[in-house]
Amino acid sequence: MKKKTVIGILSGTTIALLLLFSTVLANNSQLVEQQGAETKNIDHKVNSPSDHHAENSRNTSTHSNQNPQLNNVSNENTLVPKIPVLMYHHFDKNKNIQNGIIGDPTVFEEQMKLLQENGYTTLTTQDIIDVKNGKSTMPAKPIMITLDDGYESNYNYVFPVLQKYNMKATIFIITDYIENPQNHPSEYPKMTWEQMKEMSDSGLVLFQAHTDILHTKYASLTRPITIDGKVETPQQYEERVHNDVTKNKQLLEDRLGKPVNAFSYPNGLYSSSSEDIIKQAGYEMTLTTEPGLLDLQTNDPLYLVKRINIHGQASADSILEKIAEPEANE
Repeated sequence: MKKKTVIGILSGTTIALLLLFSTVLANNSQLVEQQGAETKNIDHKVNSPSDHHAENSRNTSTHSNQNPQLNNVSNENTLVPKIPVLMYHHFDKNKNIQNGIIGDPTVFEEQMKLLQENGYTTLTTQDIIDVKNGKSTMPAKPIMITLDDGYESNYNYVFPVLQKYNMKATIFIITDYIENPQNHPSEYPKMTWEQMKEMSDSGLVLFQAHTDILHTKYASLTRPITIDGKVETPQQYEERVHNDVTKNKQLLEDRLGKPVNAFSYPNGLYSSSSEDIIKQAGYEMTLTTEPGLLDLQTNDPLYLVKRINIHGQASADSILEKIAEPEANE
C-alpha cells in the first residue's frame, strides 16, 4: 500500500514538472517571437525612405549653416562682404563749370537708372548700421549713394531722380552753412531746413553729419592748432572738436527728428585722435574719401569707410566700371 502511494506521488510530481516545463518553453517562444517582431519594426524604421530623406535634410541644413554662401538668404554679412559707396557733391547743367565734384544732373539720372537696371538696391547709412546690428537683412546687391556738403542742387536735381526711381541717398551736412548762410556767401547755394525736411520726410534721403563749422578749416579736425599765437593743448583740441561734431549732430536731430550716427570727414582727412573723439560723441560710422569698398569683414567695418568718387565729367556707363575697380585712377 505504501509502495503504491509513493509511486502515485512520484507520478503526480513528474506530471506537474512536465507541465511547468512546457509552460516555460511556451512563454520563451512567445518572447522570442515578440523580440523578433520588434527587431523587424526597428529595421523597417531605419531603412524607411522618409527617414533617409529626413536625415539627408538634417545633414544639408548643417552644412548650409556652416557656409552662408550656400544659403539663398541675404541676411548674412558674409554673403555680401563688400559694398560700393558712391560719393557725389554738386550738380549743374552748365557744362563749362563741370569738374571733379560738379556733375551733370542728366548723367546722374542715367547712372541711377543704370544701377536700378542692374539690380542694385540703395541703402542709407542707417540701413547699413541696422544690418550690422542684426536689425535688418542685406539685399542681394547693395549700394550706397552719398553726397557731401548739402548743395541746393541736391534738392533741385538729385531728389526728383530719387523719387522717380524710388532710390535712397545719404547727404552729409555742414550745419552752420544751413543755420547761418549769410556767413558763407557762395555761388553754390546750400539747401534750407525746409527743403531738407521735405526730403527727409520722404524716407528717401537721410541727412548725416559733416561738421558744424570746421569744414572751412578741415585740417583743424585732425590735430591741435594755433589760436591767438598759442598751440592748443590736447584737452583743448579734444573739447573743440567734440563741441563741433556734437553740435552738428544735435542740430540735425533737432531739426529733422531722426538719429544722426554717421560722420563724413571733410576732404577725407582724419586722425586716430579725431576717430576717438567722434566715436565718443556717439557716432557709429565714419566715412573717408579713400577709394575702395565698404568691407564688412574687417574688425570695425563701419569706421573709416572707403568710397568711390564719381567724377563730375564721368559718363553714365563708367559707373559700373568704377564699381568693378574702385581703386583705379580716375
